Amino acid sequence: MSSTLPTSAHQGAGQGQNGSNTSNQTQTDTAPSDQSPADEKISDFDWDDLLNRYHKVMEERNIEEEKVYAEFASLINLYQYFTLWAHTTSIHEVDRSYKR
Repeated sequence: MSSTLPTSAHQGAGQGQNGSNTSNQTQTDTAPSDQSPADEKISDFDWDDLLNRYHKVMEERNIEEEKVYAEFASLINLYQYFTLWAHTTSIHEVDRSYKR
């Protein structure tokens, strides 16, 4: 393992020959070769396909949501008719009770 580290890394806590911090140099020297398999999988992933699939699914859900809203609106109309009918019946019954 020591063969992959620069010579300045062997001199205690990242101190170089003149006392300067060389840990940044060590990181930049080894960074390109340290790419993990997960990073490779992420970079190889088809992000455009994911975006297209997301938009397709969201469009399908929006269509379903519009259908639910339309059904709800029709139920509200039915409820309004029911409310009107129930109110009219109530008024009619109250009028009948006064006549008794």
